[in-house]
Amino acid sequence: SEPMVMITTYGLLNENPEFFQTQDWNVLAFDEAQNLKNITSLRAVSARKLKAQFKVCLTGTPMENNYLEFFSLCDLVVPGCLGGVDSFRKEYFNREVSADSLRELKLISKPLLLRRTKALVKLSLPDKTIQKISLPFGEKQKEIYKKMAMTFSRQVEELIQDQGERKAQIAMFAALMRLRQICSDPAAVPGVVFDEQPAKVEHFLNSLQDHLENQESVIVFTQFLSTLGRIERELKKLGVPTFTLQGSVSSKERLRLISAFQESPEPGVMLMTLKTGGVGLNLTKASVVYHLEPWWNPAVENQATDRAHRMGQTKNVKVYNLLIEGSLEERIADLKLKKQGSFDRLFGLDEAVQESGFEGASSLTKEDFIYLLK
Repeated sequence: SEPMVMITTYGLLNENPEFFQTQDWNVLAFDEAQNLKNITSLRAVSARKLKAQFKVCLTGTPMENNYLEFFSLCDLVVPGCLGGVDSFRKEYFNREVSADSLRELKLISKPLLLRRTKALVKLSLPDKTIQKISLPFGEKQKEIYKKMAMTFSRQVEELIQDQGERKAQIAMFAALMRLRQICSDPAAVPGVVFDEQPAKVEHFLNSLQDHLENQESVIVFTQFLSTLGRIERELKKLGVPTFTLQGSVSSKERLRLISAFQESPEPGVMLMTLKTGGVGLNLTKASVVYHLEPWWNPAVENQATDRAHRMGQTKNVKVYNLLIEGSLEERIADLKLKKQGSFDRLFGLDEAVQESGFEGASSLTKEDFIYLLK
């Protein structure tokens, strides 16, 4: 038979396991391989069952949250190269990783990695500056936040006492999500009455006019559809060219919106949820990026920002991360530094391994929860 190339999606792989698993492939290339980071997910399990003479993972984010995600990708392409999953989990997950253990992991995995950073490729990209902007709570917004934080703290404390930390995980994450939502737009929280302009939305709208006057198009990332909808309504009132991407937008409409944004003769605003716009988009018309809420790790944010800071960009890119003072968002920023340190120690220079270890757990302890709410 003649050689052929088949291009498919992870969704189709899940839906047609018999076809893909019965073929003897010569080469398997898993693009955007971070989709396979969860070793127990259906798509990762399906991918691991494929037979091939050679496999390769392509990703700009080989690890987002913990070292077990890195194990999942390595073990997919070279099964057993990092040992068994149970022993790896015991050594590198849910515990502080020693410098010796990390050095061993780096030495073993180094022959499997070909890593090229933007600096090494010499793309000659314009500069990228990142600025953290701390905004004060509005009085009513602060009152809502404090009341909800106290309520959640009490509820989680009781749940931990009754069922233990492990079973309280969902409740802790749900509480943190609600508090982050209050920092963004309290009106989105069920049962909360809030008819004011949220601090972050007000700051963005006040800053936008300067960007537009400077002929700068803007990308806005938010994790909440309610915040996206509020900003979209405000921009349309102002007559600003606005393009909105979210999960419900069809593939055809998605391509149309991206093309319209890129080819617009005047500056505009592209509104996106972080999940929808995190990968696979070229939005070099924009030279300003706003992240309205901090994410847990910098890898996700950086990949989203790089929708603008990529080949084809001719302007310096300005990135603004908005945080609410005195909220859990400031503590999330501290966690991001730890996440970045974890990534750098594995994929960076050898000297980085000498630094102290990182607790690479994807779960929350009672102490973590109290720290974020304090």
